[in-house]
Parts: sequence; structure tokens; C-alpha cells
Amino acid sequence: MIVQYKTVDIRGLKQWARSLSVDSKLCELILLEDDHIPVDEYLVKMMVWISLSRIEDKEGKT
Repeated sequence: MIVQYKTVDIRGLKQWARSLSVDSKLCELILLEDDHIPVDEYLVKMMVWISLSRIEDKEGKT
């Protein structure tokens, strides 16, 4: 049995991440990802990325 997983294309997100501050850990994390990631991984990682974005926003890194 072949199982196919749905994936999310995050190339647009990566393009946006490149516009962040040079010292942004959020940018680093996003750019390390493959261009397509499974939906379940995306949902979990999105929560982490949003939290990190809020932290960096408070620090003035976004």
C-alpha cells in the first residue's frame, strides 16, 4: 500500500523570511526547511514560527 501525504509549498514563506533582519532566528529556521513539508508538520511548525515571530517583534528583529 502506497501512502501519499499532502504537502504545503513554503517557497513563498521562505521568500518573505529573507526580508527579515539578518540576525533573525525565525528566518534561519524557515530557510532550513524543505520547499514542501507535510501538512501535519506545517501546522506544528507554524505555531512555533508564530511564537518566535512575536518574540522577535518585541525585540525589534522583524
